[in-house]
Amino acid sequence: MNSKLVWLLVGGMLAGGGCGRDAGEDRYVARVGDAVLTIEELREYTGGDTLEAARAIVASWVTNQMLYQEARRRGYVDANEVVRQVEEAKRQLAINALLQHEVFNADTATINDERLQQEFEAHRDALRLREDVVNISFVIFGERDAANAFRSKLLQGKSWKTAFDEVNAEMPGAMLREAAHHYYTQATLYPEELWKAARMLKPEEVSYAIRSPAGYAVMIVHATKKQGEIPDFDYVKEEVRSRFLLQQRRRRYNELLAQLRSQHDIEVHLSNHERPPHE
Repeated sequence: MNSKLVWLLVGGMLAGGGCGRDAGEDRYVARVGDAVLTIEELREYTGGDTLEAARAIVASWVTNQMLYQEARRRGYVDANEVVRQVEEAKRQLAINALLQHEVFNADTATINDERLQQEFEAHRDALRLREDVVNISFVIFGERDAANAFRSKLLQGKSWKTAFDEVNAEMPGAMLREAAHHYYTQATLYPEELWKAARMLKPEEVSYAIRSPAGYAVMIVHATKKQGEIPDFDYVKEEVRSRFLLQQRRRRYNELLAQLRSQHDIEVHLSNHERPPHE
């Protein structure tokens, strides 16, 4: 259901619940005592996605309002423990907003491949592989004939894309799954017959039609890296990016703390806490 229809239905709900009041006063979806949930607030909560989402939010709002108003009637709202927790929540939200602005927002700046390559070279040893990795291309077909036709075109010297497009045109629907120049470990490559074949193929050698429960696959191994070796940059690029961002965040966080320490008069007297009560 599209969002326009959702809000037409919500509008109908409002019109039906008017009880003779002015349309301007009736812009709410639900009311519990003096508290109202307006159509504008509901639209913000749901984003106008589905009527089911709107109903769920209205039901939750009504429940929460009933509980809150009962808690207020019994005096819990102003209880010391509640007030303390509210203040602590405000502090944490304010701190999060500060850190988001000063520490995390800078992550939106583009980190180009050249900078990441420098990071990769500087931390090569820390990035050594913990398991074997292969870089392969493969296509899985539902029929052996299609797999053999694809293999023949590759052996004739045609490019991967050309062979793929030709077989796809000649035998539409025969191709089930395809990957080009992807990295895999034994745990991520399915079916397992592909991993066995990848361990035996020479670089850039075209495999035979590999039979598996998933179909008939034709594969080329572009590169193999063993456990403990330095990986290809492309394989660990996102890991390098994450490491770099984490370093930058730590640096900005420490710089912020250093700046704040220079601006505040700070005293800590733990010795006072350790003194016996009778002193």
